[in-house]
Amino acid sequence: MTPATPPGDVTELLDRYGAAWNDHDLDAIMAEHTPGSVFHLHAGAPEAVGSAAVREAFAATLEQWPDIHFAAEDVQIGPDHVTLRWTVTATLATPIDLPDSTTAAPSGRQVRFDAVDVLLIDGGRIARKDTYVDSLSLQQQLAEHVPAAA
Repeated sequence: MTPATPPGDVTELLDRYGAAWNDHDLDAIMAEHTPGSVFHLHAGAPEAVGSAAVREAFAATLEQWPDIHFAAEDVQIGPDHVTLRWTVTATLATPIDLPDSTTAAPSGRQVRFDAVDVLLIDGGRIARKDTYVDSLSLQQQLAEHVPAAA
């Protein structure tokens, strides 16, 4: 790791990164990641390692939740890391498998849930992003839109 990024630089990085996500600008999102970046959505998904895999994971998120929006609730900046607590709103656009072996279908109804990101910063860019989602709340909201068994 390189020396700690000054807090002001990290704040600017976070502003750009949050705006890129809320603008659904995949190129701008990826510009804030290192080439060897790692992304891990801690909801049963494997880690995405390297720019191509991270880009693919983020593109899938934007496709599944095309109106996804992140509102920062709390930001804590350390010498080489950041923790962010978000409120996320989004509308499901493609079916999603739920842990109980059912599939939630797009309903047009927006869901709202909490998430936490832990970002490792290296050279002023994101080297690793670990995302933790309030899966129970999200699953409960999505389960309301599981088609009844025939």
